[in-house]
Amino acid sequence: MSEWLEWMDIEKNSDYKGYGVYKIRLVSSKGLPIKIPRFLGNDGDGILYIGHTHDINKRINFLRGEIQCKK
Repeated sequence: MSEWLEWMDIEKNSDYKGYGVYKIRLVSSKGLPIKIPRFLGNDGDGILYIGHTHDINKRINFLRGEIQCKK
């Protein structure tokens, strides 16, 4: 079994190929998390979504494209 890798910013390139877990966060223009109201309280980390994929590089490229199109 392989070891867990650290969370990596989407702007950093990785040569890792294969499965991956990712999270999407809402941050201010200064890079600070924006609190999101949840049922049990505020989420201070600004996490919008946590997902997984069998091809992390393909997913990163897709997310980069969405960010550039501001969707």
